[in-house]
Amino acid sequence: MDQNLKILFIRNIIFDALTIPIPALLIVQALHRKNRTPEIVLFFRMCVFDILHCISYILACLLLMNYQKVPLAHIFDFILNFLIGLFPLLLVVHWLLFVEYTLHHSRDIIWRRYRVAMIPFAVGVLCTILTVIPLSDTLPLPVLNAFYVIYRVGQVIWLSYILASYYVLYQEKKRKKILQYIKITPTVIPIAVGLLFCVTTAYQLDGLGYAIGLMFADYYMFRRLGFIDAKTLFFNEKYLAVLRREAKKKKINEATVIRFKAPGDRERLAEILKFWEPENSSIVAKDNGEFLIISEVQKKHIVERFIFLVCEHAKTRGVKVESSYQTISTEG
Repeated sequence: MDQNLKILFIRNIIFDALTIPIPALLIVQALHRKNRTPEIVLFFRMCVFDILHCISYILACLLLMNYQKVPLAHIFDFILNFLIGLFPLLLVVHWLLFVEYTLHHSRDIIWRRYRVAMIPFAVGVLCTILTVIPLSDTLPLPVLNAFYVIYRVGQVIWLSYILASYYVLYQEKKRKKILQYIKITPTVIPIAVGLLFCVTTAYQLDGLGYAIGLMFADYYMFRRLGFIDAKTLFFNEKYLAVLRREAKKKKINEATVIRFKAPGDRERLAEILKFWEPENSSIVAKDNGEFLIISEVQKKHIVERFIFLVCEHAKTRGVKVESSYQTISTEG
Protein backbone atom coordinates (compact mmCIF):
# COMPACT_ATOMS: atom_id res chain seq x y z
CA MET A 1 0.00 0.00 0.00
CA ASP A 2 1.12 3.53 -0.80
CA GLN A 3 2.66 5.17 2.28
CA ASN A 4 0.73 8.43 1.87
CA LEU A 5 -2.55 6.53 1.62
CA LYS A 6 -1.67 4.56 4.75
CA ILE A 7 -0.97 7.79 6.65
CA LEU A 8 -4.32 9.18 5.49
CA PHE A 9 -6.14 6.07 6.76
CA ILE A 10 -4.35 6.29 10.12
CA ARG A 11 -5.29 9.97 10.50
CA ASN A 12 -8.94 9.24 9.73
CA ILE A 13 -8.91 6.34 12.21
CA ILE A 14 -7.57 8.67 14.90
CA PHE A 15 -10.22 11.30 14.10
CA ASP A 16 -13.04 8.76 14.40
CA ALA A 17 -11.59 7.09 17.51
CA LEU A 18 -11.41 10.48 19.25
CA THR A 19 -14.96 11.27 18.10
CA ILE A 20 -16.67 8.19 19.59
CA PRO A 21 -16.46 9.32 23.28
CA ILE A 22 -18.49 12.47 22.49
CA PRO A 23 -21.76 10.79 21.41
CA ALA A 24 -21.12 8.04 24.00
CA LEU A 25 -21.13 10.63 26.81
CA LEU A 26 -24.24 12.23 25.32
CA ILE A 27 -25.98 8.84 25.39
CA VAL A 28 -25.09 8.39 29.08
CA GLN A 29 -26.45 11.87 29.77
CA ALA A 30 -29.67 11.15 27.88
CA LEU A 31 -30.21 7.89 29.79
CA HIS A 32 -29.90 9.70 33.12
CA ARG A 33 -32.58 12.26 32.29
CA LYS A 34 -35.90 11.83 34.05
CA ASN A 35 -38.13 13.05 31.20
CA ARG A 36 -37.96 10.43 28.40
CA THR A 37 -39.61 12.63 25.78
CA PRO A 38 -39.78 11.60 22.09
CA GLU A 39 -37.07 14.21 21.38
CA ILE A 40 -34.69 12.37 23.71
CA VAL A 41 -35.44 9.05 21.99
CA LEU A 42 -34.65 10.58 18.57
CA PHE A 43 -31.53 12.21 20.02
CA PHE A 44 -30.42 8.88 21.53
CA ARG A 45 -30.74 7.20 18.12
CA MET A 46 -28.70 9.95 16.43
CA CYS A 47 -25.86 9.43 18.91
CA VAL A 48 -25.95 5.66 18.33
CA PHE A 49 -25.86 6.15 14.54
CA ASP A 50 -22.83 8.46 14.87
CA ILE A 51 -20.96 5.89 16.97
CA LEU A 52 -21.79 3.06 14.54
CA HIS A 53 -20.72 5.25 11.60
CA CYS A 54 -17.34 5.94 13.22
CA ILE A 55 -16.81 2.27 14.11
CA SER A 56 -17.71 1.20 10.55
CA TYR A 57 -15.22 3.67 9.08
CA ILE A 58 -12.44 2.59 11.46
CA LEU A 59 -13.01 -1.07 10.55
CA ALA A 60 -13.09 -0.19 6.83
CA CYS A 61 -9.75 1.63 7.09
CA LEU A 62 -8.18 -1.27 8.99
CA LEU A 63 -9.54 -3.69 6.37
CA LEU A 64 -8.06 -1.70 3.49
CA MET A 65 -4.70 -1.50 5.26
CA ASN A 66 -4.67 -5.31 5.57
CA TYR A 67 -6.74 -6.23 2.53
CA GLN A 68 -4.58 -9.10 1.31
CA LYS A 69 -4.46 -10.77 4.73
CA VAL A 70 -8.22 -10.85 5.44
CA PRO A 71 -10.30 -13.79 4.11
CA LEU A 72 -13.35 -12.70 2.08
CA ALA A 73 -12.10 -9.12 2.27
CA HIS A 74 -14.26 -7.99 -0.67
CA ILE A 75 -17.45 -9.06 1.17
CA PHE A 76 -16.48 -7.25 4.37
CA ASP A 77 -15.50 -4.24 2.26
CA PHE A 78 -18.97 -4.18 0.70
CA ILE A 79 -20.76 -4.47 4.06
CA LEU A 80 -18.65 -1.84 5.83
CA ASN A 81 -18.89 0.68 3.01
CA PHE A 82 -22.64 0.20 2.87
CA LEU A 83 -22.88 0.87 6.61
CA ILE A 84 -20.62 3.93 6.26
CA GLY A 85 -23.15 5.35 3.84
CA LEU A 86 -26.28 4.18 5.68
CA PHE A 87 -25.67 5.41 9.24
CA PRO A 88 -25.12 9.11 8.35
CA LEU A 89 -28.23 9.01 6.19
CA LEU A 90 -30.26 7.61 9.08
CA LEU A 91 -28.76 10.24 11.38
CA VAL A 92 -29.66 13.24 9.22
CA VAL A 93 -33.20 11.94 8.62
CA HIS A 94 -33.62 11.59 12.38
CA TRP A 95 -32.27 15.12 12.79
CA LEU A 96 -34.97 16.48 10.49
CA LEU A 97 -37.63 14.51 12.39
CA PHE A 98 -36.14 15.75 15.67
CA VAL A 99 -36.56 19.38 14.59
CA GLU A 100 -40.08 18.77 13.30
CA TYR A 101 -41.18 16.98 16.46
CA THR A 102 -39.69 19.71 18.64
CA LEU A 103 -41.76 22.26 16.70
CA HIS A 104 -45.06 20.38 16.46
CA HIS A 105 -45.04 17.65 19.18
CA SER A 106 -46.96 15.35 16.85
CA ARG A 107 -45.88 12.15 15.12
CA ASP A 108 -48.98 12.36 12.91
CA ILE A 109 -47.94 15.75 11.53
CA ILE A 110 -44.45 14.45 10.82
CA TRP A 111 -45.78 11.36 9.03
CA ARG A 112 -48.20 13.39 6.89
CA ARG A 113 -45.55 15.92 5.92
CA TYR A 114 -42.64 13.53 5.35
CA ARG A 115 -44.04 10.65 3.35
CA VAL A 116 -42.65 12.25 0.20
CA ALA A 117 -39.41 13.21 1.97
CA MET A 118 -38.60 9.52 2.35
CA ILE A 119 -38.00 9.40 -1.41
CA PRO A 120 -34.59 11.16 -1.11
CA PHE A 121 -33.79 8.72 1.70
CA ALA A 122 -34.52 5.78 -0.61
CA VAL A 123 -32.44 7.40 -3.35
CA GLY A 124 -29.60 7.92 -0.87
CA VAL A 125 -29.68 4.25 0.15
CA LEU A 126 -29.65 3.24 -3.52
CA CYS A 127 -26.65 5.51 -4.16
CA THR A 128 -24.89 3.91 -1.21
CA ILE A 129 -25.55 0.39 -2.52
CA LEU A 130 -24.44 1.23 -6.06
CA THR A 131 -21.19 2.80 -4.95
CA VAL A 132 -20.03 0.00 -2.67
CA ILE A 133 -20.61 -2.91 -5.06
CA PRO A 134 -17.18 -4.53 -5.49
CA LEU A 135 -15.81 -3.15 -8.73
CA SER A 136 -13.25 -4.77 -11.00
CA ASP A 137 -10.05 -2.87 -11.70
CA THR A 138 -10.65 -3.57 -15.37
CA LEU A 139 -13.76 -1.38 -15.56
CA PRO A 140 -13.38 1.64 -17.87
CA LEU A 141 -12.53 4.96 -16.23
CA PRO A 142 -15.82 6.64 -17.32
CA VAL A 143 -17.78 3.91 -15.50
CA LEU A 144 -15.72 4.37 -12.33
CA ASN A 145 -16.24 8.14 -12.57
CA ALA A 146 -19.99 7.58 -12.91
CA PHE A 147 -20.03 5.58 -9.65
CA TYR A 148 -17.97 8.33 -8.00
CA VAL A 149 -20.58 10.91 -9.08
CA ILE A 150 -23.38 8.73 -7.66
CA TYR A 151 -21.50 8.60 -4.34
CA ARG A 152 -21.30 12.41 -4.29
CA VAL A 153 -25.04 12.60 -5.04
CA GLY A 154 -25.63 10.49 -1.93
CA GLN A 155 -23.56 12.91 0.16
CA VAL A 156 -25.47 15.88 -1.26
CA ILE A 157 -28.70 14.17 -0.16
CA TRP A 158 -27.30 13.91 3.39
CA LEU A 159 -26.50 17.62 3.33
CA SER A 160 -29.93 18.45 1.90
CA TYR A 161 -31.64 16.86 4.93
CA ILE A 162 -29.50 18.97 7.27
CA LEU A 163 -30.24 22.19 5.41
CA ALA A 164 -33.92 21.22 5.13
CA SER A 165 -34.17 21.30 8.94
CA TYR A 166 -32.95 24.89 8.87
CA TYR A 167 -35.46 25.73 6.13
CA VAL A 168 -38.26 24.13 8.19
CA LEU A 169 -37.45 26.37 11.14
CA TYR A 170 -37.15 29.42 8.90
CA GLN A 171 -40.59 28.74 7.43
CA GLU A 172 -41.98 28.23 10.92
CA LYS A 173 -40.57 31.58 12.06
CA LYS A 174 -41.97 33.27 8.98
CA ARG A 175 -45.41 31.69 9.38
CA LYS A 176 -45.67 31.68 13.14
CA LYS A 177 -45.58 34.96 15.03
CA ILE A 178 -45.27 33.33 18.46
CA LEU A 179 -42.33 30.95 18.18
CA GLN A 180 -41.43 27.66 19.79
CA TYR A 181 -38.25 27.66 21.87
CA ILE A 182 -35.64 26.00 19.66
CA LYS A 183 -32.31 26.96 18.07
CA ILE A 184 -30.67 24.73 15.47
CA THR A 185 -28.03 26.92 13.79
CA PRO A 186 -25.23 25.87 16.22
CA THR A 187 -26.00 22.24 15.35
CA VAL A 188 -26.40 22.66 11.59
CA ILE A 189 -23.08 24.47 11.04
CA PRO A 190 -20.63 21.77 12.32
CA ILE A 191 -22.62 18.97 10.63
CA ALA A 192 -22.67 20.84 7.31
CA VAL A 193 -18.95 21.68 7.59
CA GLY A 194 -18.12 18.03 8.34
CA LEU A 195 -20.05 16.87 5.27
CA LEU A 196 -18.40 19.52 3.09
CA PHE A 197 -14.99 18.28 4.24
CA CYS A 198 -15.97 14.78 3.11
CA VAL A 199 -17.07 16.04 -0.30
CA THR A 200 -14.10 18.34 -0.96
CA THR A 201 -11.17 16.64 0.81
CA ALA A 202 -9.82 13.18 1.62
CA TYR A 203 -10.47 13.67 5.33
CA GLN A 204 -13.60 11.97 6.67
CA LEU A 205 -14.65 14.49 9.30
CA ASP A 206 -18.40 13.98 9.03
CA GLY A 207 -18.47 11.82 12.19
CA LEU A 208 -16.77 14.61 14.15
CA GLY A 209 -19.14 17.15 12.63
CA TYR A 210 -22.15 15.09 13.74
CA ALA A 211 -20.71 14.72 17.25
CA ILE A 212 -20.09 18.46 17.68
CA GLY A 213 -23.53 19.23 16.26
CA LEU A 214 -25.13 16.76 18.68
CA MET A 215 -23.35 18.45 21.58
CA PHE A 216 -25.05 21.74 20.70
CA ALA A 217 -28.38 19.96 20.15
CA ASP A 218 -28.05 18.37 23.58
CA TYR A 219 -27.36 21.75 25.19
CA TYR A 220 -30.35 23.48 23.61
CA MET A 221 -32.60 20.45 24.11
CA PHE A 222 -31.68 20.34 27.81
CA ARG A 223 -32.51 24.03 28.13
CA ARG A 224 -35.82 23.46 26.37
CA LEU A 225 -36.79 20.56 28.65
CA GLY A 226 -36.94 23.09 31.47
CA PHE A 227 -40.01 24.50 29.74
CA ILE A 228 -41.77 21.13 29.26
CA ASP A 229 -44.43 19.62 31.52
CA ALA A 230 -43.24 16.08 32.24
CA LYS A 231 -46.70 14.44 32.28
CA THR A 232 -48.36 16.02 29.24
CA LEU A 233 -45.25 17.07 27.21
CA PHE A 234 -46.90 20.46 26.69
CA PHE A 235 -45.08 23.63 27.73
CA ASN A 236 -45.18 24.53 31.42
CA GLU A 237 -45.83 27.91 33.03
CA LYS A 238 -42.17 28.95 32.72
CA TYR A 239 -42.68 29.09 28.95
CA LEU A 240 -45.09 32.03 29.31
CA ALA A 241 -42.09 34.29 29.95
CA VAL A 242 -40.49 33.04 26.70
CA LEU A 243 -43.70 33.83 24.78
CA ARG A 244 -43.79 37.33 26.22
CA ARG A 245 -40.19 37.95 25.14
CA GLU A 246 -40.90 36.63 21.64
CA ALA A 247 -44.05 38.75 21.39
CA LYS A 248 -42.13 41.84 22.46
CA LYS A 249 -39.38 41.11 19.94
CA LYS A 250 -41.96 40.67 17.15
CA LYS A 251 -43.94 43.72 18.39
CA ILE A 252 -47.08 41.65 18.96
CA ASN A 253 -49.29 43.47 21.44
CA GLU A 254 -52.19 41.02 21.72
CA ALA A 255 -52.83 37.28 21.62
CA THR A 256 -55.82 34.96 21.81
CA VAL A 257 -55.84 32.66 24.84
CA ILE A 258 -58.26 29.71 25.07
CA ARG A 259 -58.62 28.08 28.48
CA PHE A 260 -59.63 24.46 29.00
CA LYS A 261 -59.99 22.62 32.30
CA ALA A 262 -61.36 19.19 33.23
CA PRO A 263 -61.30 18.72 37.02
CA GLY A 264 -60.12 15.21 37.78
CA ASP A 265 -59.50 14.36 34.12
CA ARG A 266 -56.33 16.30 33.31
CA GLU A 267 -54.60 13.42 31.50
CA ARG A 268 -57.58 12.61 29.25
CA LEU A 269 -58.06 16.29 28.43
CA ALA A 270 -54.38 16.48 27.48
CA GLU A 271 -54.87 13.59 25.03
CA ILE A 272 -57.85 15.37 23.46
CA LEU A 273 -55.90 18.63 23.11
CA LYS A 274 -53.00 16.77 21.46
CA PHE A 275 -55.49 15.51 18.87
CA TRP A 276 -56.89 19.00 18.20
CA GLU A 277 -53.68 21.01 18.69
CA PRO A 278 -53.65 23.88 16.16
CA GLU A 279 -50.40 24.20 14.22
CA ASN A 280 -50.08 27.94 14.82
CA SER A 281 -50.31 27.87 18.58
CA SER A 282 -48.57 26.92 21.81
CA ILE A 283 -50.24 24.83 24.53
CA VAL A 284 -49.25 25.58 28.12
CA ALA A 285 -50.12 23.18 30.97
CA LYS A 286 -50.55 25.09 34.21
CA ASP A 287 -49.96 23.59 37.65
CA ASN A 288 -53.63 24.04 38.60
CA GLY A 289 -54.72 21.59 35.85
CA GLU A 290 -55.67 24.30 33.37
CA PHE A 291 -54.50 24.32 29.75
CA LEU A 292 -53.89 27.50 27.78
CA ILE A 293 -53.84 27.51 23.98
CA ILE A 294 -52.03 30.69 22.95
CA SER A 295 -51.92 32.03 19.40
CA GLU A 296 -51.98 35.23 17.44
CA VAL A 297 -55.33 37.05 17.55
CA GLN A 298 -58.07 34.89 15.99
CA LYS A 299 -61.55 35.73 14.75
CA LYS A 300 -64.39 35.05 17.18
CA HIS A 301 -66.19 32.45 15.07
CA ILE A 302 -62.98 30.46 14.51
CA VAL A 303 -62.25 30.31 18.24
CA GLU A 304 -65.82 29.36 19.14
CA ARG A 305 -65.88 26.64 16.48
CA PHE A 306 -62.62 25.21 17.81
CA ILE A 307 -63.92 25.20 21.40
CA PHE A 308 -67.12 23.47 20.24
CA LEU A 309 -65.19 20.70 18.48
CA VAL A 310 -62.93 20.07 21.48
CA CYS A 311 -65.87 20.01 23.90
CA GLU A 312 -67.87 17.65 21.66
CA HIS A 313 -64.91 15.31 21.44
CA ALA A 314 -64.55 15.45 25.22
CA LYS A 315 -68.22 14.53 25.65
CA THR A 316 -67.76 11.37 23.59
CA ARG A 317 -64.90 10.45 25.93
CA GLY A 318 -66.96 11.17 29.04
CA VAL A 319 -64.82 14.18 30.00
CA LYS A 320 -66.52 17.27 31.38
CA VAL A 321 -64.65 20.33 30.12
CA GLU A 322 -64.74 23.93 31.27
CA SER A 323 -63.71 26.45 28.62
CA SER A 324 -63.35 30.17 27.99
CA TYR A 325 -61.34 32.49 25.79
CA GLN A 326 -60.20 36.09 25.61
CA THR A 327 -57.81 38.41 23.83
CA ILE A 328 -55.11 39.61 26.19
CA SER A 329 -52.18 42.00 26.13
CA THR A 330 -48.84 40.25 25.72
CA GLU A 331 -47.15 42.80 27.95
CA GLY A 332 -48.86 41.63 31.15
